[in-house]
Amino acid sequence: MDRGQGCWNQRRTEQARALSRFIDHLSRRYDEPRFLIVGDLNSYAREDPIVTLREAGFVDLIATHLPASQRYSYVFRGESGRLDHALATPALAADVAAVYVWHINADEPPFLGYDRPDNAAGLFAPDPFRASDHDPILVDLQH
Repeated sequence: MDRGQGCWNQRRTEQARALSRFIDHLSRRYDEPRFLIVGDLNSYAREDPIVTLREAGFVDLIATHLPASQRYSYVFRGESGRLDHALATPALAADVAAVYVWHINADEPPFLGYDRPDNAAGLFAPDPFRASDHDPILVDLQH
């Protein structure tokens, strides 16, 4: 049972635990403490999978570097949220200069959509706008 969270919450939470263990394994094997998880984790920021990663020690870079009004990467039926994340180990988080959500997709009207060629055939442009239904996350690192 998902207990009020998104679909397949238990499986997504188990995947988050497995990802955390895998990164821990890589960190020990290669003696490297700096790791970044970035992309669509199919979980909102307050759902169990992301909470699990934060509890494992990963730093939520979007939450720590962006104002609340910019912390979205996905819009569904007029509601904005964040399914895309940038989480770092503390060692890498110390080297983060900036974090951005490049708002080029989620805010675009659906009729311009990448997945509706019949509807948008005359509007298609070979540029990054509305290339997905999610906005990309960018992380600038310094060292």
